[in-house]
Amino acid sequence: MARIAGVNIPTNKRVLIALQYIHGIGQKNAAEIMEKVKIPDDRRVSQLSDQEVLQIREVIDRDYLVEGDLRRETGMNIKRLMDLGCYRGLRIAADCRCVVSAPIPTRARARARPSPSPARRSKQANSESAAVGSCHSPFATRIFRCSRWHYGGVEIAGKVDHGQGSHTRSSP
Repeated sequence: MARIAGVNIPTNKRVLIALQYIHGIGQKNAAEIMEKVKIPDDRRVSQLSDQEVLQIREVIDRDYLVEGDLRRETGMNIKRLMDLGCYRGLRIAADCRCVVSAPIPTRARARARPSPSPARRSKQANSESAAVGSCHSPFATRIFRCSRWHYGGVEIAGKVDHGQGSHTRSSP
């Protein structure tokens, strides 16, 4: 295993992929490093000579901010935002994951709920079938799971009596 910037990079991978194991080096930077050192794209880490590994090490140390230095700088930037008391710093201090995020979607979506256990599911079914709801009159009630109105145990289709007369109510 070659050790570059304090990281043991895997020997059986291509150099372009193996360099990305170093924090702070992505695909673009890895390709730039390989161009500077003049290593072909299909070369594997196990095929690198000691001179090539040394050249890669020197290019990374000279031109790129990686590993501990990068982590330290990122931490200092976050601490600076928190000390300033700006919005982003407050969001970071509150441990909110999306500090700078995409716009909040406006369309309504179903709320994610855990599916009830079988025991709770049967309790809910029993309670819903026995539930009796009321409309705006204390005398007229509507039995759930039924589209008809009931008045004092007597069914009246679409009519609700409030005591001052009756009016037609459309059932939902």
